[in-house]
Amino acid sequence: MADDNLRSDLANASDPTKGAALVGYIPPLNGSTGRTTADKLLERVSVLDFGAIGDGVSRPLSTIFASLALAQQVYPHATALTDELDWAAFQAALNLGKTKGGLTIYCPGTDSIYIFGENALSFGSNAKGIRFIGDGGVLRFRRYGGTTNLINGANPNGVELRDFRIEGGQLGLTGNAAATDGQGISFASPKNCVADKLIFTDTRGFALLWYNNNRDSAADCSNNLIIDCGTDGAGVASSSFLFANLSDSMMIRPTAKNNTGTSDDTAYTFDLKNNCINCSIIDFIATNCRIAVVLSDDSSSGVGIGAKNSRITGTAYNCGAAMSTNKASGTYASITMVGCGSGTSGALAIAGFNTRCTYDLVIHDTPADANAIYSSSPDQQFNISRYDNSGLWLFSNNGSAARNEINIMGGPNRTSGLANIQARINSTNETLFPRVLDMRDLPNPVWNAANSRWDSTLCFPMPGGSRTANALTMRSTGDIVLQSQANAKLLYAHASETWRIPNGIPEYADDAAASAGGLAVGSLYRTGSIIKIRVT
Repeated sequence: MADDNLRSDLANASDPTKGAALVGYIPPLNGSTGRTTADKLLERVSVLDFGAIGDGVSRPLSTIFASLALAQQVYPHATALTDELDWAAFQAALNLGKTKGGLTIYCPGTDSIYIFGENALSFGSNAKGIRFIGDGGVLRFRRYGGTTNLINGANPNGVELRDFRIEGGQLGLTGNAAATDGQGISFASPKNCVADKLIFTDTRGFALLWYNNNRDSAADCSNNLIIDCGTDGAGVASSSFLFANLSDSMMIRPTAKNNTGTSDDTAYTFDLKNNCINCSIIDFIATNCRIAVVLSDDSSSGVGIGAKNSRITGTAYNCGAAMSTNKASGTYASITMVGCGSGTSGALAIAGFNTRCTYDLVIHDTPADANAIYSSSPDQQFNISRYDNSGLWLFSNNGSAARNEINIMGGPNRTSGLANIQARINSTNETLFPRVLDMRDLPNPVWNAANSRWDSTLCFPMPGGSRTANALTMRSTGDIVLQSQANAKLLYAHASETWRIPNGIPEYADDAAASAGGLAVGSLYRTGSIIKIRVT
């Protein structure tokens, strides 16, 4: 009889004081302490422990419970019998994690589809150490225009979500305050949080929005990671991933496609906004998006930090802009831009209020009506390693773009295609200057009389004023020509290693004759074989 009672107690799956709670556990390790098997198992729980099914079938609580009161005895957070069972199980596991101060929650099944319906998964305030670990299964929401976010929380610390596909149920909806409604994962003031291997579809505002409402306390919201996450663009009306007022946080290998937005949506794909300090976007891939990367600040006329000391690397394919900035300081970007650009704003669009930023660029297939680079900010450096002569202008700017530096590496025989580079520069500010020009494999310049320009591979005005120390640097073969219109004034011929004056030196008998001939004071002339300088 006693054995029968023991067997019954050990098999009990409804009383938490029985079953695994009656079985001891001690690991075979020095210094280990014994506890119950139930305590050991609670280190990591499964949503199946809380009643989740995950077979893609809608199961309102009404299919299990006769009344809301009965449902709330098991799921106190339920608010209606129309609530989905899978959602109720996930929320119950999350609530236990908050009670325990941290919990790893396993969500099994590579083919699982967990139905959340119109309910949001809420971490509430100050959730800590809660980790949802999936197997690549689906969390299927059906918000249908709901104004709350799919997954939300305030002040989460150490919260992780890994390996899910999140379906937002916003397919076909556009407009209507997309930047504030229907986000995929919205965390206010996150710290040490991780999103890993998440794929978002059919969200409305941002697929992932992590932000701090206090723009002066970015340091309090640090060490957040987005790793290998992506969107497929279906129904994503605003932005894929956004950090705002965070510090020391990174997006690593984010991907997005078809994030084109609508007329009343921003459609920023990867966005560092307002006071983001030491935040980075590493190895992004954006395909057919309106703007791939945005560094911005909502404040007006230069107030605010924007993105500071950011590192941006990645590739943009067929995007309206590969990168757009209106507030960045100390940014380093290394971007391959293929088929990017829309109109004169530029595949790389540098608006005002940016300072001391550096861009390493590979540029291919810029649309015929688009600029590759457009700059409205001073003190920007552009290093171009590959360019195929596509687009309207390689570089265009306005009068605010003082002291921009453009360095071009590589000749056309190594696929950089820098033929006729002068025709690709549209600078309204003479302080644009080159520091390094790689002149290998380049043909000598030819005067184009029809267009009154030199069709030369590399042709820039020499910088004046304090910039005279920035000389053109010839890295290998090639001639250097200083000229005015069609008349070459000074030529360095690399083949013979000689300097020449191609059009000769005017001949006069003396200074008086030179003056009468219109030669300026300080100019060279010759009398026979003697070179003179007019001094009077």
